Amino acid sequence: MNGNLRQESSITALLIAPDRALAQQFLDTLPQTKAFQVLADLKSYPPAQTLEIRARQLCPNVVLLDLSSDLAAAVDLIKAITELQPPVHVVGLHSSNDSQAILQSLRAGAVEFLHAPFEPNTQREAVNRLRRMIVPESASASVGGKVIAFTSAKP
Repeated sequence: MNGNLRQESSITALLIAPDRALAQQFLDTLPQTKAFQVLADLKSYPPAQTLEIRARQLCPNVVLLDLSSDLAAAVDLIKAITELQPPVHVVGLHSSNDSQAILQSLRAGAVEFLHAPFEPNTQREAVNRLRRMIVPESASASVGGKVIAFTSAKP
């Protein structure tokens, strides 16, 4: 059981944040929350092909995506990320609690939205919801099932 708790300590993530002040503000909260383990930090929005390569190399559970730098470009990236195999969830990051950004990102396929000042309790709640989405995917891939067959009995 302790092994499961250790695995759940953080969710692996790829951070894409052209707004470096926003990225730093988010990264500064991670030692306190221990919510995400950032595997790589991209300082600009990558082309879809580069994103696919990085996702295959790193196998992150989520992509932490800066929505405040260029919402239209971020929405296009969300659509590309949600088509990746294996699936990768998107968490939108924004400098404020912008309802337009929330709505557009969720419509494009993001599953969570975090905004500055990135309150630790809000992050923990988001991570708990993300774990519920991630654990069933990984558990179903590794757990074997049973087959029960019925036949008619003829004398």
